[in-house]
Amino acid sequence: MPAERKSGLLYDVLLFAVPLALVAAGIYFMRAPRVAVVNSALVAQKTGVSERIREGKERWRQSASSMVNEMNARLRTEAAALEAQAEKITDPEGKKPLQERMRRMQNEAQVSAVRLEQEFQQYCDDVRREFRTNLAPIVASIARSQRYDVVIDIADGQVVLYAHPSVNITSNVVDKSKDILAAADLGISGAPGKSALSTRTDAGKPADPEVVK
Repeated sequence: MPAERKSGLLYDVLLFAVPLALVAAGIYFMRAPRVAVVNSALVAQKTGVSERIREGKERWRQSASSMVNEMNARLRTEAAALEAQAEKITDPEGKKPLQERMRRMQNEAQVSAVRLEQEFQQYCDDVRREFRTNLAPIVASIARSQRYDVVIDIADGQVVLYAHPSVNITSNVVDKSKDILAAADLGISGAPGKSALSTRTDAGKPADPEVVK
């Protein structure tokens, strides 16, 4: 075969093969990201975190209930003392300051109840955030080792209509996180702060209730 013919044939092959290789490389580097799913609620259940959170919430509620009962007992005692003072006053105008103090005490109890509920919701949010903070590096480690680009938490309202079992890494996360989450506090040991019930300026006079933000 003449040299020019061979050279032309090689040119034709290269002209076809090089663009094809470039296209293949582009397809490889432009591949769709690999997506995995994990059910964090199931992880919490399997690792005992859910039970710990439930127990923590119960302890928090019991502590808050005890604080409210103590506050109510104090308010009832003070209200009875004010009523006794009011009975000794015959002038309606003279009773008004005592009646105003009793009204402010009732407002104090209502504001404190609202503050405790808000503090409880904050406590729940903090526990969930701590759980996620401890779980995130575990999920990231598994995703890197199995070459996943994205991990979706299907326990958080993410709608995944179909996911092949091979991309569900929940069991891997459970296995790897049992010891780590068991040793993590996660903020579960929290308790209501006394500041939620502290709206008094001194032992004898209720303070004006503040606006609860």
